[in-house]
Amino acid sequence: MILVEITGSLGSGKTVLTEKLAARLASRGASVRVVRVGGRLASDPRTIPWAPIFAARHPRLFRLVVSAAARDSGSLRAGSALLWNIVRKAGMIVRLESAPDQEIVIWDEGAIHMAHNAFAHARRPPRPGEVLEFGELVPRP
Repeated sequence: MILVEITGSLGSGKTVLTEKLAARLASRGASVRVVRVGGRLASDPRTIPWAPIFAARHPRLFRLVVSAAARDSGSLRAGSALLWNIVRKAGMIVRLESAPDQEIVIWDEGAIHMAHNAFAHARRPPRPGEVLEFGELVPRP
């Protein structure tokens, strides 16, 4: 499998880029699957049961993003939303690991987007050491 992650700010064109890339690759005969996990939890609840597997495989990373989001979110409501997003992304990573070798998977808001949930939505500035640790621990596409 070849995994391509598209990450960017809200409204930056991730979905448009994803669709154009998928269409171009498919027109050249590639087996392409587009994965979108953005939006509400209900957009893909099938990813949730896979999150504990991710947590077991990447315990330091999972603890890091969950604790940063919970600690710095500023409210229970904001923290809950961020944690749901992190759990969905963790579950999707595990699900994608079983994709066929010949498939190209384009992921709109991939694993790197976990950093956005853990650090960008915080009420306090992210801790530089945690950002560096995230960069070392996150699974590479």
